Amino acid sequence: AKDHAAEISYHLYQAGTAASPLRTSSFLAQAAKNALAVGAFEEVLRLVESELLLVPGDRVRERAEAQAMKGEAFLGLGRKDEAHTALNAAAQRFDEAGDKRGASAARARLRAPSEAEAPPTVPTVIELGTETVPVEPQEMIRDAKGHGA
Repeated sequence: AKDHAAEISYHLYQAGTAASPLRTSSFLAQAAKNALAVGAFEEVLRLVESELLLVPGDRVRERAEAQAMKGEAFLGLGRKDEAHTALNAAAQRFDEAGDKRGASAARARLRAPSEAEAPPTVPTVIELGTETVPVEPQEMIRDAKGHGA
């Protein structure tokens, strides 16, 4: 289910009130984590916004984690002011939840802008079904420009 969180969350979200908001939000959170792991920052923002609409207000830790992912996505997009706002909100929510480690991690990201300014890493392999195909970054750039072989 972890690998298919985006598809599952999409269907649960489309089901509306027929699906449990908590269950839907947990799949949206997993899909956002998956998107963050591959640098799909705009997708992370979309998923997190949907998640935050569904997570009950008393689920402070889940809201904190969503805000932290939102902050990371904004950092990845170079949107520092929005990242700062989201990470501050995450730190406050983690504090409310009694999660000192989470609050500390969110605050540490606020103090580490140099990492956020680094360009995202380019994957060196692409998974195609069960096959992993090595890809040189130059090939990816050339293919993206429409000059593939």
